[in-house]
Amino acid sequence: MNRLVRSATFLWVWVGLTAPSPALAQDFPELEERDERERTRSVGVVTGYFGVMAPLANLTEDPESFSTDVSISIAFGGEFDYFFKSGFGVGVTGLYAPAKLTISPEDVPVAAPPDLGNAKWTTLTANLMYRVDLKGPAGMVEPYVLVGGGIRNLNVDPIASPQATDATNGVFNFGLGAFTLVAEHWAIRLDLRGYISPFNVEATDNTRTQFDTTILFGISYGFP
Repeated sequence: MNRLVRSATFLWVWVGLTAPSPALAQDFPELEERDERERTRSVGVVTGYFGVMAPLANLTEDPESFSTDVSISIAFGGEFDYFFKSGFGVGVTGLYAPAKLTISPEDVPVAAPPDLGNAKWTTLTANLMYRVDLKGPAGMVEPYVLVGGGIRNLNVDPIASPQATDATNGVFNFGLGAFTLVAEHWAIRLDLRGYISPFNVEATDNTRTQFDTTILFGISYGFP
């Protein structure tokens, strides 16, 4: 829960800093005065991302011994989107996070170090998106929502076996975000997503649900 609160607070601060204002619109009058045909044309968008991946659930859990967590980690990747005149769009996203696998709680009396090694997190998803077309000065910000799915791979160092092992599973993701236009063709992008996927725990022969979140900042380039 603390991770979720920190993520939500970070998002709130960023939205406050990037919210459009009349003064900003005056600095970029060409963005405010885009005609309706220009604002609603079909457009492709390429984005490079950098941010944070924060798991919200234990990767494995054994009430008689200990749990393992994937640590909070940096995340980076890229995305290609294509938005139609209607505001709907499709996108493909690839993300990578070089996380660590840790023991929870850290003071558990087991013969293993708190840091169990790498837990490299990689996802590839395809998404259906909808971009909201705001008017006036607010048009410098283009919010959107998305939903989709794909695959997620977790690559775990052998030291973590058998409590956690490599796995490739399907993943469902959803999210929201916004483009803040800063110049012709260019935008700053903020994106918050949740990833839900099953994870088979071979040590207990159970399947758990893993819930991860990402907060991503990006630089986007749009082209007709």
